[in-house]
Order: sequence, then structure tokens, then C-alpha cells
Amino acid sequence: MKNIYLLCLWLFVLSACTLQRSNAPTLQRSPSLQILTVAELRAARVTLLEQRVTVQGLVTSTEEAWSTLQSGGAGMLLPRSEEMIIAQEILVTGRVAEVEGQLALLELEEVLIEQAQGVMPEPVPLTLSPEQESLYVRVGPATLDAQGMLRLADGRTLALRAPDSEVARRLTPNVRLDAIQGVLRRAPQGWLLVPPLARDVTVAPPFLTLCEIQGTGEHSPHKGALVETVGIVTADWRAHEAAGFFLQAPGCDEEPRSSDALFVAAEGTTGDDLTGAQVRLRGRVEEFYRRTQITLDAGTLLVEAQGLPLPAAVALADDISYESLEGMLVRLEEGVAVGPTTRYGEFALLPSALAPGSSHLMRVGGTLDSLLLIGIGGQIAPAEVAVGARVSGVQGPLDFTFGAFKIQPTLKPIVEPAPPPLSFDTPPVAPDEWSVATLNTENLFDSEDDTGRADEESTLSPEALAIKIEKLASTIAGPLGFPTVLALQEVENIGVLRQLTAHPRLVGRYEPLLLEGNDGRGIDQALLVERGRITLLESALANGCSPLAAPGGSDSSSCPAGERLLFERPPLVAHLRLDDRFSFYLINNHFKSKRGGEQETQPRRVAQAHYVAALVTQLRQSGAEVIVLGDLNDGEESQTVATLTEGAGLANLWLTLPADARYSYIFMGASQVLDHILVTPALAEQVRTFSPLHVNADYPHSLHDDPTTLLRSSDHDPLRVVFRLP
Repeated sequence: MKNIYLLCLWLFVLSACTLQRSNAPTLQRSPSLQILTVAELRAARVTLLEQRVTVQGLVTSTEEAWSTLQSGGAGMLLPRSEEMIIAQEILVTGRVAEVEGQLALLELEEVLIEQAQGVMPEPVPLTLSPEQESLYVRVGPATLDAQGMLRLADGRTLALRAPDSEVARRLTPNVRLDAIQGVLRRAPQGWLLVPPLARDVTVAPPFLTLCEIQGTGEHSPHKGALVETVGIVTADWRAHEAAGFFLQAPGCDEEPRSSDALFVAAEGTTGDDLTGAQVRLRGRVEEFYRRTQITLDAGTLLVEAQGLPLPAAVALADDISYESLEGMLVRLEEGVAVGPTTRYGEFALLPSALAPGSSHLMRVGGTLDSLLLIGIGGQIAPAEVAVGARVSGVQGPLDFTFGAFKIQPTLKPIVEPAPPPLSFDTPPVAPDEWSVATLNTENLFDSEDDTGRADEESTLSPEALAIKIEKLASTIAGPLGFPTVLALQEVENIGVLRQLTAHPRLVGRYEPLLLEGNDGRGIDQALLVERGRITLLESALANGCSPLAAPGGSDSSSCPAGERLLFERPPLVAHLRLDDRFSFYLINNHFKSKRGGEQETQPRRVAQAHYVAALVTQLRQSGAEVIVLGDLNDGEESQTVATLTEGAGLANLWLTLPADARYSYIFMGASQVLDHILVTPALAEQVRTFSPLHVNADYPHSLHDDPTTLLRSSDHDPLRVVFRLP
């Protein structure tokens, strides 16, 4: 011990150092003190064997019995000491020895800490040469075999010791390792790699085929897992809104219920078109609104081959499960359009063998499982399609978005247009008749952005407003045949309503009525009543309070605590007199939409129906006849409508038509009823005709901006009923 005390005294005099077992300040070395690096000691190991020397270095591992010290690009063994921690820079004096052929320093005197926490050296590539003994090295990729040996890419093996129990748990047989860093030690049967820290072992994600990722059900059994997979890119849309590509591995299993493809979300990646390339990638498995996909991990996309032929497209058969083909290239030889091209460039198609004779797929009783949307995910421009068009040669990956399967075409389909519409002119009613109509105008807004209203996205340019008014006026004068009373929904204010009535085809004919409600966007119900025939006796908005939570309703100080207004768009109630012959009440409605979920929003629509039913019952007690109409946002067989028919004794005029003729709206290819005219029994006996006028729902959204046609003035079709005079 005498030598170590003399050393400390020498250092103390020259640099005011303090001998500590931990947390010591950096030592200032004496120029006359000979301190070796491990590399210098290793170079002179034969000469210095059994000599006592002082060595400086960084602690690179600490095991039960041994630690390792490294400096100058070489390593050596030290007996384990409690003072030593990983990445600690130390000075240590001891006897040079060899332990099972490995350079070591034994019989240590006091350990001087130069720096309590340094930085681990950069690991050097593994060569398994004797010079790398006790050195911090790196290797990868590799696989752990069934015997727990690390098998390198070139076939060589070495033993591996886990740094802790958690890593040991992950090191299962056949696990793949991306990279391993550790100290190389000699072992009885060869070499041993000792990673000092858990972060030195990087376990590769499991390799799964695309079939294994998809599984046989609706959702992936590996949801949330980080995986590696390989396949051929069948459509690369990274440069488009889809921001990803479809990957397919034909025949990756024998299970017909599992797809061999999926979508890879790769937002932010760029590069040449990968279509036809075989790629290997890593990413996390997700269910994106029920679409099974992989979200690409940045930097893991590896192109293994290019210019490969694409898998053959699977022909869609009548009895095939679309789920088993999700993401795969498919082909539909021929189909019938049952939904027009939307504002998003998609249209709905039904295989010809399943298409109904009317070219409409009814939401009630229809074969919705066979419905396909045709999208525009890539470079193919959207086809402008109306209901009834025949479409052939549709080919592309089978996607799943917004609750529906969708072919994303990679080839331009062939479209045979639907037959042109017949004349929509309807003659005015006969002298002994009168008519009532209803139409949701789909955002009849003016050109001013109103402060305090969320109408920014609905405000029309002067040009768009002129087209909108032209189309609506043409619809009122043509297909609707100048109804005696017209109920409108989604009208912003009385000003834009007056612009409509001032159109040359309507000027002087109608008296407008609109009362402002409490909708956040500012839309209201309105009436146009024919001058000379209809007298407005009184009008009011009807609203109540409800304990129902959102969605729907609005806050109001007039409601008790814990309740909200039942209607955001309160019913417009008008007491009208016809030809000075008789009076009746008309209730114009716009019930809660299905936005937010059909099941989630239905309780409010039913509550609104109960409120209106109670109002009708009250009016009927005084002997009044009542018409309830408008956009009820529910079907003819819904609980909402049943509440009005059964609770208030109203007749549902839709039930006078065949089931395949009942629609006023088409959503994702499903023809359905949202708009209604319900009447009291006495008025029902006076009905001569009731019909929807299909001038909107069947036609592509692009016609919305076409001033040369009245088609597609709205996304809803108007309804018209003609009564005989009492």
C-alpha cells in the first residue's frame, strides 16, 4: 500500500487532488507519473507480465466477477469493484496477468476516479480477432439460434449474455437482432459477447407475411405491433392525397379468407414511382377507420428489386368476400352505377349481376354488402357518372375507407352514360287542385361572411350564388310546377330568400317567410306561399328544452339547469288560409342530422318527433288540419317517423309508393328517404298525386356548378303532393 500513498501525496502536492472512491473531480496528472493506456499495456504485455503498473481507461462493462477497461482502442479485464460503474473514467494500479489467455490487471490498489460519468467509446465492427479481446464491438444483423448462440450473417457463431432479465426475456430462440453492442470476451467454446446495457441490444421486429398481418377476420390480429414485411408495390400514390402505396405478396398463404395485400401509409416520403418494385419495410400495424394498414417507419423502406410484373388482378365474383381481398389488385368486369360521382370524385357501383332493375340500391332491404365505391386515389381522373350508367373494366387495389370498400382505379374505366333525363316540366295544378312541396336547398347562403356565424365554408361567391338561384328557380318553375306552398330548408336569411323570389321566373309570384332560429351556421326553414291563393294568418318558431346531451340542441338561458334547447333549427309553424276556403297548419322541419353517428343522434331525432307530434295533437284538438314536412333526416320506417304517424295520427305519403321508388337522397350508393310529407287523415283523402322529383340525387356533383341545367341544384330531391280542393 506504500506505493499508492506516495502516488496520492505526489498528486496532492501538484494538483490538489483528493483520493475518493466516487464522485471525485477530474484529476490533474503529474507529467512525471507514468500512466499507461490499455493499448500500451497490451503492446508491452510480455515485458510487463507480473509487474505492477498504473492504467487509465473507461469502464465498459461490470459483471459479477469481472469488469472491463478500455483505452487507446484496446480492452482488458479487471476484478469487479463496487466503485466501478459503466462509462466511468478511472486510474487503477495492479499486477499485470493473464486469466484464461485474457489480459487482466489483478490485485488492485485504490481506484482513482478521473470522471464519474464519461461517454462510452464508439463500438468497432466485430472481426473476432484476438486483438478485439475485451473490446467494445458491434455486430448486426444476427439471429439467436435454438441453442442461444448468436449466429452472424456469415455463419459464424458466438455466445451472448443478456445484460438484464428483461432483455433475456426478449432473447427467445430464432429472434432476429438488428444490432448488438458489447464487450468481446473469450469463452471455453469460443467467444462471448457481453452487452453492458439493455440499449446495446436492438431486437428486430418480427417478420410477418402480409397474409399473417391481415389475418382471417375484419381486424388484424397484430394491431399495434411493429413488424417487418415484404411485397410488391402495386400502386404508388405517395405523391397524391392518399400519401402511401399498396403492397401485395401473391400466395403468401393457402388461407382463402386472408388477403395478401394491404395499404402502407407513407406520408412525407418521396422518390421515384415504386410500382413494380419489391420492397422490404417496417412499420406499425393499424386499423385506420377499419382499414388494415401499416404506417411506415421512417428510413426502413428498402428496394430489393425493380421492374417486376404486377400480380394478376382478381376478378370479383358475386359470392366473394371483399374483406378477403382488401388491398389486393381486383377487377370488376361490369357494374351499374347506383350512386353518382360525389364532390370527392367517387361513385358507387354494383356488380351487374346484382344490380336491381331500377338501377337504385335501396337502403332498406338492399344488398349493401355488395356495394363498391370507385375512387380517385391515384392519377386516374374521376369519371362523371350519373345513376344508371354502366361501367366496365374497373381495375385497381381494393381499398377500405369511410366504411366502404373502394376500388382505386389504376386503369381508366369505360363508362356508358345513363339514358338522358326526360323533360322535367310539370304543368301547374288544375283549378280544383293545390300543391305543397318541400326541398332541402343544400346551403342557400348569400355572399357575405356573417360575423358570429360559422358560415365561412358555406358562403357563396356572387357567381356561385347566381347559379344556385338560377337552378332553384328553374326547379320551382319546372319539375315542381309552381307549388302553391313550398317549404325550404337550409336557407341562410330572408335576404337570400328574396333574391330567389326576385328571379324572373318567380318574380311577383311568391311571398317569402323566414324566421331566424339558433343554428350555429345560420340555416333556417323558410316558406314561399303563392300570392293570391295563400294568406298567412300567423307564424312562429316552436322549440322546447331537453335533458339530452350533445350532439344536437344548443345552450339557452331559457332552459332549466341541465337542459338544452331541443332544436338547433326550430320548426317553422305557419297558419295558412287557402283561397279563402279553409285554413290549415304547416310545420316545416329540419331534424338533427346523422353527423356524429346514426345511433348516437337518433335519440334527439326521436325526441324532436315527440315534440312535433305533441304540437300536432294539440292543433288537431281544435279541429285543424296539419301538414308536417321537411328534412327529418330519417327513413320512412324509422322510429322518428313512427313517432309522428303513430303518436299524432299522421299519414306517411311515402307508403303510397312502391318500396323501390322511395328515395330522396343517395349516400354512398344507398338510395334512401330523408325528406317527408305527412298529413292528417282528412288531407290524405284529398291527395291526388305524391311523388319525389328525381332531379338532384341521381346526378354528379359537378353539375352543381353548371348554369345550363337545373339538375343538381341540391343533394336532396324535392317532394310534391297535389291535393284536390275540399
